[in-house]
Amino acid sequence: MQIENYLFRFQFRSCIMLHYTGPGNKRISRDEGRWRGMRLSGKTPNKTPMEIERKFLVKNLPERLETYPALAIAQAYVSTDPVIRVRRSDGNFFLTVKGEGTIAREEYETALTAAQFAKLLAKAETETLEKTRYLIPLGGGLTAELDVYKNALSGLVTAEVEFVSLEAAEAFAPPDWFGEDVSADFRYRNVSLAVYGLPGGRE
Repeated sequence: MQIENYLFRFQFRSCIMLHYTGPGNKRISRDEGRWRGMRLSGKTPNKTPMEIERKFLVKNLPERLETYPALAIAQAYVSTDPVIRVRRSDGNFFLTVKGEGTIAREEYETALTAAQFAKLLAKAETETLEKTRYLIPLGGGLTAELDVYKNALSGLVTAEVEFVSLEAAEAFAPPDWFGEDVSADFRYRNVSLAVYGLPGGRE
């Protein structure tokens, strides 16, 4: 798949894509990309970063939710297979490619300019998904990313927690305000929500 002047080269098992380069075929630096699910220190650039996270429904909103840091997010998918996402988070713009998996999967993310984001958004296969993300500290260095969805997804509230290892993810004891663990339920993946809407609303 060729998208404008942007090249992506990711290796997801047997699937090879092209590595992102900017205008003029200039490769981005490590500092210009945002690597999630791994620490840069002690890692070599050719290792694929991993996203390790669990996702939950939310039974009760935490008290004084409005006091926590919040981000206004809008995102859509240039491709749903493989998953290629463009996102605006407040005044920042990102392109993300995700591999297969449930709790752990390969992920590469890099920054975009507003103009690059707009061009890619115009090529999206899905509707734009909007939500407000609250960042809520849980202790032990963990943060709950609580997403309050808008528009057609209004009423849906989820919480995601990222981990440094599968062992840490499996050992995690969710707080009382977390509900059902939907980490393995594809219906609650953002890409599925963007395509099908709220679970149960496909019929």
